[in-house]
Amino acid sequence: MDNVAQSLRAEQPDLPSPRKPNHAPSAPPDGQAWLRVQTFGATRMLIGNQVISAQSEVIFAILLRLVYSPAMRVARDTLLNELWPGQPNARQRANLRQALYKLRGLQVDIALRAESVQLNRDQVLRTFSIERSIETFDRDVTRGDEPFGLFAPGLVGCSDAFDGWLERTRESVHGDVRRVLVDVLRQRRERADWGAAEILSRWLLQFDPLNEDATLTLAECTMMAGAKAEAVSMLDRYLVELGPNAGDIRLPAQLLRKRFTEPSVRRRPSLATTERHFVGRESELADLTMLMRRARWHDGSAVLLHGPSGIGKTRIVSELAKVAQIEGYREVSIECRETDLQRPLSVFLDALPELLSTPGALGCSPESMTVLKRLVGERDGSLVVDPSLSDADELSAPLLSRSATQRLEDALKNVRTQSIRHAIVDIVGAVSEERPLMIVLEDAHWMDGDSWDGVADLIQRTPSMRLFLVITSRSRSILAQRPNRIPPSLSIRNVGALTSQQSLTLARAIGEDYAATMDVNTERWIVDACEGSPLVLRALVNHWIETGDAGGIPPTLQVLLEHRIDRLHPHALRAMQAVCTLGKFASVERIGRVLQLPNHELMTALEQLEEGSCLSRADASLLVSHELVGRAAIERIPSLVRATIHLASGGVLEAEYARTPGINLLVEALYHFSKAGSAEHCARVALRYSDAILQAGRPKTALSILQDLDLGATDTETRSQVDRLCARLELEVGEYGKALLHSPGGYIVPANIHELSDGEIDELLSAIDSAHRVDILADRDELARICESVVALSDIGPIARVRAGEIGLTITANTCDSAVAANCFAAVKSDGSFTGGNDERLQRLSLLYHTIFGDLQTAERAANEMVRRLSRHEPSSIAAQDIGRAAYALKMCGRMTDAEEALRLAYTMAISVDAPKLAMYPAWQLAQMQLDGGSVSDLSHWNGVLSNLLSADDDPIASNFLVAHFCHVAIESGESERAQSLLKEVRVQLPRVPTQKASAYVIALELGVALLDNDWKPSTELIQVATEKHRRTAAFGTSDYLTAKLARAMVRVEDFQSAHALISEYLASQRRERGEPSLVLKQTLESLLSAHS
Repeated sequence: MDNVAQSLRAEQPDLPSPRKPNHAPSAPPDGQAWLRVQTFGATRMLIGNQVISAQSEVIFAILLRLVYSPAMRVARDTLLNELWPGQPNARQRANLRQALYKLRGLQVDIALRAESVQLNRDQVLRTFSIERSIETFDRDVTRGDEPFGLFAPGLVGCSDAFDGWLERTRESVHGDVRRVLVDVLRQRRERADWGAAEILSRWLLQFDPLNEDATLTLAECTMMAGAKAEAVSMLDRYLVELGPNAGDIRLPAQLLRKRFTEPSVRRRPSLATTERHFVGRESELADLTMLMRRARWHDGSAVLLHGPSGIGKTRIVSELAKVAQIEGYREVSIECRETDLQRPLSVFLDALPELLSTPGALGCSPESMTVLKRLVGERDGSLVVDPSLSDADELSAPLLSRSATQRLEDALKNVRTQSIRHAIVDIVGAVSEERPLMIVLEDAHWMDGDSWDGVADLIQRTPSMRLFLVITSRSRSILAQRPNRIPPSLSIRNVGALTSQQSLTLARAIGEDYAATMDVNTERWIVDACEGSPLVLRALVNHWIETGDAGGIPPTLQVLLEHRIDRLHPHALRAMQAVCTLGKFASVERIGRVLQLPNHELMTALEQLEEGSCLSRADASLLVSHELVGRAAIERIPSLVRATIHLASGGVLEAEYARTPGINLLVEALYHFSKAGSAEHCARVALRYSDAILQAGRPKTALSILQDLDLGATDTETRSQVDRLCARLELEVGEYGKALLHSPGGYIVPANIHELSDGEIDELLSAIDSAHRVDILADRDELARICESVVALSDIGPIARVRAGEIGLTITANTCDSAVAANCFAAVKSDGSFTGGNDERLQRLSLLYHTIFGDLQTAERAANEMVRRLSRHEPSSIAAQDIGRAAYALKMCGRMTDAEEALRLAYTMAISVDAPKLAMYPAWQLAQMQLDGGSVSDLSHWNGVLSNLLSADDDPIASNFLVAHFCHVAIESGESERAQSLLKEVRVQLPRVPTQKASAYVIALELGVALLDNDWKPSTELIQVATEKHRRTAAFGTSDYLTAKLARAMVRVEDFQSAHALISEYLASQRRERGEPSLVLKQTLESLLSAHS
């Protein structure tokens, strides 16, 4: 009973087990002793310190009869007939008087009143035996104050009449107990107190052998204990008892049986030979279970369990997975390894095939499904391209054709630039809608940065999804690696060491499994040496059982693991080392090909590893029992042998890729060749399958491998080819500055541009697109003219021409070269490849041109259509950029409310796809709108947003416009010193050949800073330069600030007429914006009019 009470108290550690009833009054009434009834699991009553058992037949029967009668009153004749049947009445009465006398002698307050025998109710303690409720059950039974079991076990009456009453009372009392037990069982199950739930279910089955709650709960607990066959057999027996005609009553048991028989997710086995003992983690499991259950009602959550290796994180997750399976959750388990640090999106690449194969995946949007299928690739290695991305005839050309390859690359770039992470969130949401989902992500400290960004996006969406995400990591290392991407909704929990008592309990349980009894000294040594680590404890117990060594200086876990490895046969050790080297790609077939062992020797080696709990097989893969075991084995490999294993592994995977193409195999083969130090093999494979690497949309992995190669021993041609491949990979990941380093010719156009191939044109445009953003030495006018030349080519594909036109219009919007802009737009517009007005590429081009150079009404129509179309689409980087461009066009057209709404949408999209650099533009535009309109509170908010974005940026040239914005703000706030400091920073990062708009804005800032000095007067030369910049840029938008500051500079030299003429002409004929002038321009005009009057 004490063990039972201890299990039931697991959820109530703050409630001590009293030695006496803590609910009793401080003193008995009228000096009488308490009467304590114990009739469940026992047949006795206590009066003070005296015990009345069933052996005191008459006295016990009278008390029992009175206690379980209404008002504790029984008619005298009833007692006489039940206790002394067949005797003369006088004899019966005498017996009753004698029994009552004895009871009074025992200090029982009992009396004969009229024709009834009455027991004083106040003397009877209200225990669970008397008042059967949840409260008294928790108070008496849970705390261990009262025994528990069937009512009055073994009690036999002294007459048929008494026996009849006893059976009726037993049935009534058992009915009360059943109701209480069902309610308590449900409470315990809801609280995930599985230990107590198992005990309660067994109790309940004593009272009701076919109780559904008890049967199903006991089956669940049995399943969680690892006895799957026994649990299924239990349900089968229950279904047989119900019979085939029970109807809907059979459904819960049938559904639970189906869940039990579903294939389980593969998991690493424990280092121990037994998994029966789950000690010291009950509260953690209960908390996680409660969180998991909330996900069923679209209240998902994410939890990070962190703690040192071997502390029990995986075991907690394994137990939780059993609960998830029982309760109908779909589980997706992902295990990160050290090699995943070089595999971008490795977490999702491992999980997506399983997610895409589930029925719920049909609810994923077609756009997201396209992105995901491209990401994971087709099973047969072929590539299916969306016909809408390019001309169908072009895409049907053979992949080996250079032009077809380039066109495929162009088409696939559109796919790769979509939000992969949003598509992942979409598929997870769709799968979880069909069935609640639990995703387990183990060893997240090995997760690559791209995967963590995707996981962070997923965590942010969990509160509205039917998803429970469990992440395990060593200590808090994942936080140190990615401090800026820890979503606030992530619950972070430490898995601490076991207490000494918990460690002792676990050690004794493991020892009993081996029929080994520990003495006190051995127990103390194991508990002290393990320091609360279950893994170390198991290793110490195994070490003691195998060697009998328990004393002195305890060996470290590393030594214990080495001792275990020392007992392995050389072939078994080499097989485990090969498994560790191949990681997730380890299988029996691949290990055999890598080691080239005869089958019988390989089987013997694997058998020894499995028997020693060092290795197990899950599905088609081989898994090492624990990372520490694998590390201990890897450290035994000499460097030459390690390189040989890597080289053999790369060869096996390359050969397998040739038979059954799969990008994961190819990337893993590259990784092994690089780890083997074989630059020749690595370069050969990379160049041979370069198209497949580029088309897979995952260039970071291959790029990181190729960048680490030492190509000194290879020939010049190979080095050149690898360098060109690295340049293309840099472009794919958006590292434009780094890509320029791989391009010796840069963006200089050859003398005859017609000689360039399609691939060279594409590389040239990428170089130009990056150079005009990040190259401080680039001549933007020259870059625009190169784009103009490319657009004029008639023998290249339409996609390349449109791209050249977009880049050219983007550059000319800042260089204010209307002639080049017109040529770029006209050449593309006249291309017959684009028919109709709804082509998205032509719409983007039209928006870019008409916003700055053409008809604003046309720009407004294009902007409205673009915002309407994209606002219904899923967030993506392209959508964020296009909506930002459309918002700027609406701002130019005076549609301030619509422009602000679109900018907020663009900002939200950019943040949702984790593109902070794309978020800079809409946030800056919103801040500028507040600054121009004089909204101080909103300006402060968006300045704070910009400050955060700027602090995290690593490209000072590309983000220099934000520094200029803060300089502008400082000027308008009158902060002279800060404005001067920021102006110096702007000048340092300004391109050596700045565009017209950039130089005009810097002059406006210089004038603004100088005007803060009330004694300053501008020189004639400065006013002339500023006036010339104003003349060149005023008609192309965003010139209010320069106009205002130039007019104020003219006023300083008392040239009121020129200042008035400047503003008047600007507002009348030059200013492109249709909306209200900015606040600073209005104030300047008002000041000028006031001074003039």
